[in-house]
Amino acid sequence: MSNITRILAILLFATLTVGPVSAATVLHANQVAQGTTAGSVSGTAKTAEGAPIPGAVVTLVGPHVYSTTTGANGAFSISSVVPGIYRVTVEHPGYQTATNDIAVVAGAAQTLAVVMPVSTFTSLRTIAHVSVIGRGTFNTTTAAVNTLSSVDFQNQGQYSVNHTLDQIPGLQISYPTSSANGASPGSIVVPNIRGGLSYETATLIDGHPVAVVDYGDYVTTFLNSYLFSSIELVKGPGAMSPQTNYAIGGTLNFHTKDPTLTFTPDYAAGYISDGGFYWHLGLSDTVLNGKLGFVVALAGVSDPGVIHNQAVYFNPGPGPNGVIGWNGTTGNVASYNDNRSQIVGTNTSPYLLQGLVACCYTYNGFFNQSADLFKLQYHLSDTTRVTVSYLVTESYADQNANTASTLQPDIFDPASGHGYSGSFAPGTRFWGTTGGPYPGSTGGTENEVNSEPIVQAEITTSLGDNTIVARYYHANVNRLIDGGTDSPFVPVVQDYTYYGVNHDVFNYRTYNGVSEPTAFFSYYRQFELDKLNGYSAEFSHPYGEGNEATLSWEGTSYETDGVGSLFSCSPQANGSGNFT
Repeated sequence: MSNITRILAILLFATLTVGPVSAATVLHANQVAQGTTAGSVSGTAKTAEGAPIPGAVVTLVGPHVYSTTTGANGAFSISSVVPGIYRVTVEHPGYQTATNDIAVVAGAAQTLAVVMPVSTFTSLRTIAHVSVIGRGTFNTTTAAVNTLSSVDFQNQGQYSVNHTLDQIPGLQISYPTSSANGASPGSIVVPNIRGGLSYETATLIDGHPVAVVDYGDYVTTFLNSYLFSSIELVKGPGAMSPQTNYAIGGTLNFHTKDPTLTFTPDYAAGYISDGGFYWHLGLSDTVLNGKLGFVVALAGVSDPGVIHNQAVYFNPGPGPNGVIGWNGTTGNVASYNDNRSQIVGTNTSPYLLQGLVACCYTYNGFFNQSADLFKLQYHLSDTTRVTVSYLVTESYADQNANTASTLQPDIFDPASGHGYSGSFAPGTRFWGTTGGPYPGSTGGTENEVNSEPIVQAEITTSLGDNTIVARYYHANVNRLIDGGTDSPFVPVVQDYTYYGVNHDVFNYRTYNGVSEPTAFFSYYRQFELDKLNGYSAEFSHPYGEGNEATLSWEGTSYETDGVGSLFSCSPQANGSGNFT
């Protein structure tokens, strides 16, 4: 292909496509013309103080695999390198491992300056290792970078990315107020970096944004760790993200798995102590004389969570207020006895004393998921490749245990003087939930169905000393949360056994362990359908010593067809305390 034809092809591709390019995709190096058929890679490995590191292992993995070690002065050199895109890894015991992606061009020499800080506590299990993304050198960015590999998740037996990410300093996996129970595997969580708000933390997949639209943050609950080769955490304002305003705290970039050079099966299965299981089956290879690489990764989860099927006492009022003794038209409105236990020396009076309790409310909290990754990578030449991938997760979670009213230690304290004589003794301490079950979930479920398909296509090539990248991507978030009945005017009815004294408006009623049908007039339904389309093209030209000029074109379009809605109908009482 002539240079003119190649340029026209790239421009045509960029015109038809859209989105930002990840820092890991755009490759940079100092390049000096020196041959016509092969390239070379050389450089030095030093400590942060500038001392040479002898004996460090330098590995290049790409169209071919090369390895060498640094000499007494920390220098290394690999000649006769087949042109292509390589991942460079520099390792030495006692030092933090450094990684970077480079493009080796025919007749060009790559010069790398590797800085490896001293690693402490090397006998401890590694949660994450530190690397940097450089433009000619490994450590030119002022941002702090943590890199998690797939091995880090596998060593901890984590099918979800969240619990492992939560162990990295500077990153907090946060729970919104409507989703507050971390023991529930389907909890809605969003990452926060260095105290930034959820919409001030950019989340990328393979370097491009994901669909967030109205909320501005990305839910990582549904990301399966078995589909990713590494995760980069970049802590610093705007670092690596194409949209600075969404990366005030930093950026979290998830890299999907890439094809391997040889036939590589990958499988795992595990039993979850709560009675669930997870599994993963993957296959990767490069065929057709090194031209076509592919990845197929499938994963599944069935996790009930530790709270699933747990029964607790609860107070059915207030909101959504229960109607005790419901006969289809009337009943007694449940109220909350305003008994408080003040913390000595403070003005804080939490609700700890419950005068009316019902038995029992059963939590449900399981999480089921299927996740798939399909990726094809075709090498048109030694320096030109096209990559197409499809990533999708289909998740179903029962958020009943996650979003039900607060579970807390309580004391049973019925109002005296009203003849209570039930078997549930006053002064009994128990774990209870106040305010009644979550809207519509009484005795049932609060369903959440989440589907997230992502399609992307990318072409990477070189033109002389220049690097050219163009990409298109499309992402959806299709989420439905519902509970209760199909109508806001039809109650959920279930029998509960009541203990204590109920004061509904004007009357006191005593319940000594009586089973009563109870109606909850609650209805909840929330829709979310977010769409994102993006394209990008970037042209990078190196000049001088470690300098580079970049011309890029980016564009994204967002839209949402989702309508969030909440309907809640609370009972009203007449003068006698009956529902009307």
